[in-house]
Amino acid sequence: MVSGQGLYAYGLVSHCPVSLDVSGIDRQQRVYPIEGQGLCAIVSTIDVEAFQEQVKSVFSDLLQYGASAAQGTEDLLQVHERVVETLMKDAPVVPFKFGTILRDEAAVIKLLQEDGPRFTQLLAKFAGREEWGVKVYADIQKFAAYVRQSNERARRLDAQRNTLAKGTAYFLGRKIEEEIKSLTSTQLAAIAEHVFQTLGELSSEVKISKALPQKMTQKKQEMVLNGAYLLAKERVDAFCERGKCLVEEYATLGLELEFSGPWPPYSFV
Repeated sequence: MVSGQGLYAYGLVSHCPVSLDVSGIDRQQRVYPIEGQGLCAIVSTIDVEAFQEQVKSVFSDLLQYGASAAQGTEDLLQVHERVVETLMKDAPVVPFKFGTILRDEAAVIKLLQEDGPRFTQLLAKFAGREEWGVKVYADIQKFAAYVRQSNERARRLDAQRNTLAKGTAYFLGRKIEEEIKSLTSTQLAAIAEHVFQTLGELSSEVKISKALPQKMTQKKQEMVLNGAYLLAKERVDAFCERGKCLVEEYATLGLELEFSGPWPPYSFV
């Protein structure tokens, strides 16, 4: 391997694909397999420094400008994803995280030797399964209005405030707002947990990830759940049907449920 070059790794499968004519992350080099320990890693040659500078630039724009500057990031992620999804069509795949780089083929073989048993277990777990994502977004103001209207204590305090002197009414109003804010947070957390657990009943494995800020999602609503589900393929229809019921249940409260999939099982590696 010449100086400055490395191997970008996409994922691994149990045996090498018969045909794999796909361009790599730099859109120039073709991906190819490296075998070891009864496994097959899929890689492509890259200029490491050029790739790292490209990643640094697009992620800097993403952090500074949010989703409005996400195109460069999406382009890179889509190339990585295209390779992994191509592998996923024919067999279970252990996807590597975006940006996984190894020094050379010897480093790839060493990885397969050292982590071979774990990779083999993951391939067995992923057989016949795929990842689905569920995000829940809340219109906080609309939901807070619902909480205020449906909470007996809040209604009683509101009525009481109308009978008080201006200064006393102001402080009582502040107290009511604090209580509504707390109740809103508590009830949204409870709904998110209900959605997560209800869908999780159909899943082989579940995972909650950190909610993304509005700057990243470019949505007016606030994300209150970012869940991932590992599903047996024969349970996907039931999962989606249950999801539709939840969408209908919470739509009137200003909640939006967003489903996506199938994905390679990134969240469960």
